Parts: sequence; C-alpha cells; structure tokens
Amino acid sequence: MLLLWVPLFLFIGALPIRLWDESRLAINAYEMYHSGNYLIPTFNGEPDMWNTKPPLMIWCQVISMKLLGINEWAIRLPSALAALFTCAIIMLIAVRYVKNFWFGFISRMNKNITNRPLYIVDKTNIEG
Repeated sequence: MLLLWVPLFLFIGALPIRLWDESRLAINAYEMYHSGNYLIPTFNGEPDMWNTKPPLMIWCQVISMKLLGINEWAIRLPSALAALFTCAIIMLIAVRYVKNFWFGFISRMNKNITNRPLYIVDKTNIEG
C-alpha cells in the first residue's frame, strides 16, 4: 500500500501550481472560497465561460481549502484522492473479475508511475 501512496502524495505540495487547467481551476476555487458563491465558478470576478467542466472538482478544492488553508496541498489533494480511489477500483476489479492480484498491482503501479515522470518532464520543459 505504501507503493501506492508515495507517488501520489510525496511531492504534492513541492512544485508550484501548473499553468492552464490546474491554475484556472485553482483560481475558480479561490474565488468561490472568498465570494461564497458555490453555484457559479468565476474567473476575475466574472462567470467563467471558458471552463465548461462540471464544478465537482472545484467544490472539492474549496472544501479542501477550508480544511487545510490556501496552498498547493489543498488544491491538489482532491485529485490525489481521486487517483487513489481509481487505483483501488482497478485493484478491486483485477482481484474480483480477473482473479489475479499481480495484474491489478502492476496496473495500479503503472497508472501511478507513468503520470509522475510526465509531470516532472513537462514542468522542466515549460519553465526551463
């Protein structure tokens, strides 16, 4: 289980907020946190017409900010928990339907390991 937690949670607050989706959702959550308007996501005080995604992630980020304060941990924790839940579902499906623990374990670790190096390489290429 430790092998699952390390890639998801070890450096969750170490790197700055990434451009585009992560930063835009973070601004939506920050403005929602301060305005108290939990129905309409805003950007620069205006309704966000660019972001057409359902606001569940933004709501989760607002709840996380209320619990942890305004920081990278609070912004990324809902995504990390969703990834943890996804890995648990992959493992459950592999054990229950495929009847092979190692298939689920390898699938789960593949999902975790492949996301982290892409993030670090992407980060160094953009701002390097």
